[in-house]
Amino acid sequence: MRTQDRNAQCHDMPLRLNSGDPDEAIEVMKEFFSAFRLGDTRRELWEWLVTAISKDDSVYDQGINRSNLFFFYENIEKLIEAAWVISRQKKDAAVD
Repeated sequence: MRTQDRNAQCHDMPLRLNSGDPDEAIEVMKEFFSAFRLGDTRRELWEWLVTAISKDDSVYDQGINRSNLFFFYENIEKLIEAAWVISRQKKDAAVD
């Protein structure tokens, strides 16, 4: 089942995590960045954006929708970078 199809009351709660435990969230970040390098993640995110903007007859045909998508993109990129920094701090602390 796709995430967006789940019960509406769950939309402001984690759907892919087993709990709200910060340690689990940190472990997920570590796993993500051990599978995907930061640069690769940034490139993939950019490819999604370019595809969404360049496709004919998309939900991004109106200027405001494209503007919102760029805003979302920039903030997702910041979020990914923040997660990367946190995952690196936890990894470095474990080595010390």
